[in-house]
Amino acid sequence: MESVSTNKSSIALLNEYKGNIFEFLVAQSLARSFNIESKFLQSITSEFFTILDQQQRFIKKNYPELYRNLPDWANTLAQSFIRHKDCDFEDVVLIGKVATSLTEEFGSADILLKGNRPENLSIKLAKKNSYINSKSSGIKSFISKYFGAQFQSEQDTLTACFEKEFQLFSLNLHQYFELTPEDNFKNWDKNNFPNLPGDLAQDAKIYYQQFMINVNQVIFNLLSEIQQRSFADFSQGLLHLCGVQQMSVLQLIYLYNGSDGSALILENDNFIFDPQKTKLTLKNSSILIESNNVSLQIRLKAMNTFTSPAYKVNCAYKFRQLDQV
Repeated sequence: MESVSTNKSSIALLNEYKGNIFEFLVAQSLARSFNIESKFLQSITSEFFTILDQQQRFIKKNYPELYRNLPDWANTLAQSFIRHKDCDFEDVVLIGKVATSLTEEFGSADILLKGNRPENLSIKLAKKNSYINSKSSGIKSFISKYFGAQFQSEQDTLTACFEKEFQLFSLNLHQYFELTPEDNFKNWDKNNFPNLPGDLAQDAKIYYQQFMINVNQVIFNLLSEIQQRSFADFSQGLLHLCGVQQMSVLQLIYLYNGSDGSALILENDNFIFDPQKTKLTLKNSSILIESNNVSLQIRLKAMNTFTSPAYKVNCAYKFRQLDQV
């Protein structure tokens, strides 16, 4: 039987690989439509093609139906963009994380279109009605990074509370297994105990779940304080969490259900957080922020293993009642 950790590892690879392949296929389809496909392909490094080939073989072997659908979905999304903008471009540059070193300069953009009216495109592939991943940050910089240095005090509070809760979680888990606690779970690792949440027995998993609930409560309280203190700063931070930045990045999203799907194109001004309509809700495993037609989900996750104090805050959004193209 496949273990929970093995299954999650496979899903993580699927999400990473299908995203990389899809970005390339959308860029290639755009270049083909602008009659510059040869120029586009020549700009891609051999190292990238080697990585892409490995990822394609993984998807083809493990998810053959998805592999067959990706080119058609990419072309549908590319053609939707062309109808949306109705203009020509002289170059298509793939700037995703596995293609070039331009990611820092262009932020969340995956494709750069050069021409008289250049466009920066963010490419997403997601299941219909699911949340679309946008931003992620280490918990010890989450607030200051996305809401600004003026909230460093709130960030310091979050960091201190997280460290306190992590130590309590470690103590409880060691006591449950009748182990002597050591810094950074050293004794835990020496005894080869599981370090992925899914591999914990249900009775032991309760301590992990309570730890996550406690930290989520702290994040919720601090975000509520920021909302009350300055809604302008709060809403600007929420826009950052949705991937909206000062530099205009058009978000091209393909939402699929089985072999069918539809394209969604979002401008920066599609993301609206109204002070009268923005509502925060605390869930057991997440925080939900709803306003107008967008829902933003904030979740705490271990970066690699729960025994490491490196945790991150993942953000994802979903639109309601927004026409697709």
